[in-house]
Amino acid sequence: MKPSSFHRCMIHHLSRILLDQLYHLDQVGLFNPMKRRNSKVSHVYVNSVAYGSVFQIGDAVKADPYLRAIAVQKEGAFFDANDFPFASFPMFTTPFPKIVSTLPVDQQHIHHDPNIHVHSFDIEGMTGASIVQIGSLKEIDAKARIKHFRIVRDED
Repeated sequence: MKPSSFHRCMIHHLSRILLDQLYHLDQVGLFNPMKRRNSKVSHVYVNSVAYGSVFQIGDAVKADPYLRAIAVQKEGAFFDANDFPFASFPMFTTPFPKIVSTLPVDQQHIHHDPNIHVHSFDIEGMTGASIVQIGSLKEIDAKARIKHFRIVRDED
């Protein structure tokens, strides 16, 4: 059965999308087989992932976990979340400083094995915009701002 003009058009369109995606992966270094390595992990245990953290299996182009938190330890009386509004603390609205790389770093890597072998690893907990990734990551921009309060009673 001969494909209709509609099917030929769809095949052409999907082929174009696939080529564009492969080109993009090649540009960020995730498709080039000379640069890419496979991660082989036999066992992973993660107890908890919380507060803007990422546990990822597989490749990614960009990760940008973000956390903004107020941590309060208070003896005695209870408190309401509205007792500590983010707007009251300039640290939560001040822009992050831009980090500009001024020195280029020339690197050469010789991988004697195209695979990275890890038998096992255990993670008790991840928090505060942290990342654990099994795979390739081109760019990361992790940010965390945490204001801690410890409110203790006066000793009379």
